[in-house]
Amino acid sequence: MRYSYAVALLIAGFCTGRTQAQFGRAWIAPELEAGQTANVFVQWDGEAPADGFSVRLPPGWNLEYATALRQGFMPVPVRTVETDPAANLYRVEASKALRGMHEIILRVSTDGFPGLATWSIAPAQRKARDGLVEFVPDEGLRFVHDVHVREQVDSGDNRALEFRGTGEGYALPRELIPEVSLQQDFTVEGWIRTTTLDRIILSTWDGLHDSVYPVEVLVDASGRLRYYRSEQGRHVSMASGAPVADGAWHHFAITHDTGSNWTRLYLDGNVADSLYSLTPDQNRGTAGMVLGHRLDADAEHNAGLGSFVGLLDELRVWPRARTPGQIRHTMRQTLQPEVDGALILTFDEQFSSRFAARIPDGVTRSRSTLAYQTLAQRFQGAVNSDGIHLSWESADPHTVSFIVERSLNGQDYLVVAEIPGPAGLAESQSVDDGRFSFVDAELSGQVVYYRLRQRFAGVSEKVAGTIKLGLRLPEEPETVLVGNFPNPFNPTTTITYEVLKPQHIRLAVWDLSGHRISVLVDTEQQEGTYTVPFDGEDLPSGTYFIRLQSMNGPLQTHKMVLMK
Repeated sequence: MRYSYAVALLIAGFCTGRTQAQFGRAWIAPELEAGQTANVFVQWDGEAPADGFSVRLPPGWNLEYATALRQGFMPVPVRTVETDPAANLYRVEASKALRGMHEIILRVSTDGFPGLATWSIAPAQRKARDGLVEFVPDEGLRFVHDVHVREQVDSGDNRALEFRGTGEGYALPRELIPEVSLQQDFTVEGWIRTTTLDRIILSTWDGLHDSVYPVEVLVDASGRLRYYRSEQGRHVSMASGAPVADGAWHHFAITHDTGSNWTRLYLDGNVADSLYSLTPDQNRGTAGMVLGHRLDADAEHNAGLGSFVGLLDELRVWPRARTPGQIRHTMRQTLQPEVDGALILTFDEQFSSRFAARIPDGVTRSRSTLAYQTLAQRFQGAVNSDGIHLSWESADPHTVSFIVERSLNGQDYLVVAEIPGPAGLAESQSVDDGRFSFVDAELSGQVVYYRLRQRFAGVSEKVAGTIKLGLRLPEEPETVLVGNFPNPFNPTTTITYEVLKPQHIRLAVWDLSGHRISVLVDTEQQEGTYTVPFDGEDLPSGTYFIRLQSMNGPLQTHKMVLMK
């Protein structure tokens, strides 16, 4: 039996004020796992030309690279430069001014700490000053967006098929595949997780221009899901309106109904696009189906194709056109291997030659975070006269209870409440539209962390979210974490901070995975400026964080880079 957490749906972030004239929508999964790689998609309308963009990422995040697409599909050369490591500021620089609509895709790694994270992007221009050319962002047009970062989810025994883009695919035996043809009703559906663009997910095509084929599914250059088929000697397609290559799990489905001649593309249980056929090709049906690549009937025509890189799970091929209600009802359910003539592959068991005509070296079974329980969303808090009001939403009927925990340092949590979920309520009780809340009347400290754990019936509990709230910040700062010099360093550096009022100070160094490396200071200190040496001789190269925690102020962090 497979259990699951909610697949993060894509959201559209809309700019306000002046920004509306420049940035359109932004797509990013509203919740990411600490340590995962993700893509951020931002639309730039280009009413004013830009030489590039200034990108500010949360502490612990890294910008791996950026892509720019003019009109959503034509690549434009850009390069990325880290301009201020302390502020986690990057420059995305184009070779020439960007005019007209562009889509900017940022590939980021989210190594860091769970909680609310804020990223931003602003257009920038090259300006000559004193004989030098500077890259100056327009801060008045900076677009700011928040995203929740959750702790890594325990995948348990669930497995998915992992593709590494080696150029070969997972070929399914023809005799096991239900008829997939424009002369027959069919449904093909599954779950994918990827951040790679322009790659084939599955195909029934051999790559020859004149070949007739009913299904090819891929992630296009803009990160959207796209379906192709041949029709009267040409290729026709459908596409999703939102990107799917964001690093989150997404469900896709293609249905074909011969009675109405409609083919439909579904994304996450909703219709994304549809295609009508006047006279479908009289083809012989599928000669086979390959996952992650095309049929290898003609190697020359398949050379250099974008093989899938990512995870594929719960593949199902049905000999009928399933309805939207049927797709939504079973997309989060575990089904038996053989149901009503369908081919259902979960990939939880070891490879079997019965289900694979060829298993290449670049395809393997890997742990999967796809789960069918739905984690609570929109976990947030606000301070009012009664205390701290916490609220969240959950539509999962199998939730027994929600456990609310509090921490003053973001590490050590205490249980403060347990709220019954739908599965833990008495028959006479009901849930108000899936909304839950709790008021914590105990206010202490200037910063407080809350963590929400979710208990399921017959399943291990999972962390649904973590938030950080600032309560009563002092009118004037009482400590200042200045930073470290040199930075980057090898292997020693000096950390500087200021104590403005006598108090207890704790200074520690942490790595990107959230492990404490060393406690440098843990004592009462008087007013003054302090310097502390740090030696990274025994540590590997990489990014580390300085944490300054005082009794009367918020936790302060600073990024430093060890470069050997």
